[in-house]
Amino acid sequence: METDNRDAAFDAAWSVSDTGSELSSVQLTLTNLDTGEQMDTVSPSVSGDSASDTTRLVASGENGEGHQYEVECLASYSDGRTEIETATETESEQPAADGPIQPSADSPRYWEYNGQPITLIGGDQQDNPFQYINSDDDYDAITWLDTLASLGGNFVRNVMSDRDSVKFGTDNIYAFDRTDSGYDLTQFNTEYFDRLDTYLAEAQSREIIVSIELWDGWDLYGDRWDAHPWNPANNVTYDESTTTLETAWTDDPIQTTNPFFKTVPSLNDDSTVRQYQEAFVQRILDITLHYDNVIYLPHNERRGALEWSLYWANFLKDAAADAGREIYIGEMNDKDNHGSVQPSLSRDVFEFAEVSQHSELNGEDHFTDLAASYDELASQPMPMNAVKNYDCSDDGAAMVWRCLMAGAAAARYHRGPLGDCDWGIGLQDKAKVHLETQQLVLNAVGGAYAVQPHQEINHLIENRDGKEVYMMADPGRVYAVYFKGAGSVGLDVSDVNGNVTVEWRDIENRSWASSKTLSGEVVTLTTPQSGHWAVLVRP
Repeated sequence: METDNRDAAFDAAWSVSDTGSELSSVQLTLTNLDTGEQMDTVSPSVSGDSASDTTRLVASGENGEGHQYEVECLASYSDGRTEIETATETESEQPAADGPIQPSADSPRYWEYNGQPITLIGGDQQDNPFQYINSDDDYDAITWLDTLASLGGNFVRNVMSDRDSVKFGTDNIYAFDRTDSGYDLTQFNTEYFDRLDTYLAEAQSREIIVSIELWDGWDLYGDRWDAHPWNPANNVTYDESTTTLETAWTDDPIQTTNPFFKTVPSLNDDSTVRQYQEAFVQRILDITLHYDNVIYLPHNERRGALEWSLYWANFLKDAAADAGREIYIGEMNDKDNHGSVQPSLSRDVFEFAEVSQHSELNGEDHFTDLAASYDELASQPMPMNAVKNYDCSDDGAAMVWRCLMAGAAAARYHRGPLGDCDWGIGLQDKAKVHLETQQLVLNAVGGAYAVQPHQEINHLIENRDGKEVYMMADPGRVYAVYFKGAGSVGLDVSDVNGNVTVEWRDIENRSWASSKTLSGEVVTLTTPQSGHWAVLVRP
């Protein structure tokens, strides 16, 4: 059971069976025991002599007053008999929020949360952390949230993925129940969705924003597709002859798009599969819509037709509207140009641009793509997110810095599980020291939304000469400069009209060097030694 600031929601897990008679109906009723008011009634579809599921019951308008509720399960059989079981639960309130995550009204290139503008930075150890709830002390998603919050981080990624069921076994589970004959796509696996619910609640309690991704082509090819419930060879709900799906699919998403990602009406129009895809997404929304800390991406690294993302973006929008909620959806394009933002600009259904694929590039090329996308979004200002920043080398640590300095609203270090590098540095020690300093810098400048990005003020840096030095500043008030390595540049501080204080931060050693006072219209900034450095320059 969980409560948001509008409704009290209860997920009732139930199971009924009687080998001597067929089920006629099952009815679940939610009653407020303090007021006697019946709040909700649901009658799931049942057949045969047994049935089980998890059903959501909602007390609309209840707002954390601590009421006690009763859930009644009434089973009726074909011979006229009935059985009743009840359970009671007391409402508990989620942390109060003054407003959901949404594009900022005052600074539309950035986000706001709880009614205040916010810059999002983060990192974690997996793409699908909800699958790792209470896994073990060293590899547990709640521990990752605690670590991130302790560093001042507030942004994570959660793909609704189960790909690691092949690699990690029971740590990853599928969304559907399995029968002796195969998976039943009409019966959801309660634990899968309970993990999601728990993860979102834990993240919200720490004021951490979760970027949810519905689909991922990397989940459904090769041995992952061979084992997956969506494969017609593995379920009892449909077979290859009644769908456009194939039982063997070896091409990865870069090579060819699995027909599973072409079921929408404007592509293959496979309504047989799509009805179960829609039910799966709706079940996700039944949980996520009760939280204010969630934003959405239809697909990770979409390389197929844009129509796929558009269909699911509109499905999300319509379902949220039916529930009285407004949600915010982005597009992660990877079809060409390392993640062009053009699809986000060309469709009203998208409210933010996801530019993670720019991190397929390194060094100055990475920054150049980020700055170009920022400039493209000038015609339709919206947040620019980078939920994945790849690379395990020294360049990987610099990537979130480049994102922030280029005007990104959100940036995260990509996964680095089990202390090893797997496309990124995640929440490894290398990432921790950078996240800590990034938060210190953001606090010092008043948030990325309070300053200008590097490309708008790069004329203030002299003698850069190809060095990786990037800046965000509100000229005359504050300048924050990041050095990827040892170097020296001139900084035009003529807007200050006086002396400036220079404070160097040794990022990797987590320490401040002694501050200095400098004078002149142009001051020289020279790193005290090698390594990654940040410097704050203020009147």
